[in-house]
Amino acid sequence: MTFSVCPRGSAQRRAMAGLSLIEVMVALFVIMVGLLGIAGLQAYSLKNNLSAYHRSVANGLVYDVFDSMRANREVALTAAYAVALDDTPGDFCSGTDQLDQDVCNWLWRVSNQLPSGAGTVSCNAAGGAQQVLCTVTVRWDDTRGQGEGATQEMTVSSLL
Repeated sequence: MTFSVCPRGSAQRRAMAGLSLIEVMVALFVIMVGLLGIAGLQAYSLKNNLSAYHRSVANGLVYDVFDSMRANREVALTAAYAVALDDTPGDFCSGTDQLDQDVCNWLWRVSNQLPSGAGTVSCNAAGGAQQVLCTVTVRWDDTRGQGEGATQEMTVSSLL
């Protein structure tokens, strides 16, 4: 029988202790890379979510002015709801009739609910005095969602 002065495996235990520290550092590095990837995906998701929100608001605003025009159909048939892209709410808010109030409120919402929001309304006779084809366009700045100089535009046409 042989007896050794050093307990068996003490040198191996010291080598294994250093090896487990390296394993912990590698595991932390892998976790850190994963967390950075998740943070990047979150930022990308927030950016696209803002763009989708603006498109949804623009869609609601387009159909809102169509609803106003349908509620005031007799005036809308005369193409009186015409709005140019550079018109402001102040151009219409001084009037007291339903047309001016509808256009004033709509332009105010477009300019306040969308970044750099602007809108147009144009109507043309489409088959007699009983139908008018109206086109509504809403434009806004989507720089935060799409990058520098990204102007988005939504155009919808409808018969009244």
